[in-house]
Amino acid sequence: GPRVPARGVGPVTAAAGSGGLSAVWLRRARAGGSDVICVSWMGSFFLDNYHVKIGGAGLLARCPLAGGAIGGFVGGWLNDRLLPRLGPRWGRVAVGVSGPLIAAMLMFVVIGQTTPLAAGLSLLLLHFFVDWNQPPVWGAAAYLRGRYT
Repeated sequence: GPRVPARGVGPVTAAAGSGGLSAVWLRRARAGGSDVICVSWMGSFFLDNYHVKIGGAGLLARCPLAGGAIGGFVGGWLNDRLLPRLGPRWGRVAVGVSGPLIAAMLMFVVIGQTTPLAAGLSLLLLHFFVDWNQPPVWGAAAYLRGRYT
């Protein structure tokens, strides 16, 4: 059939010049980096610190990723509920800022765990809050770039 031209793709230089959008890109790189750490090093964390068997380490290493996936859904749901009440800016800020702050506090909970299961579940909860701010970040990117998203 006939080829349909792409609609309204913005110039990369205009996007890169946006301070807000650059902050969103930086945040996405950081979030992707934490997922790489989870996939690459989490098994070793359980093997070295809790001396679990390889199969157990593999199962426990999945906990943070599962928590992040669930947190993304919950963050999107919460974001959708707050937007009509607080508006696009503060509705996203409320979810986007609270998640990492709660996750930072949960780091102390993770550090204090003495059993592998407790550590795995603590990491699940921590990553729940790390990733629950992803939907507001993507919404902010769409809001900042307007017609080019």
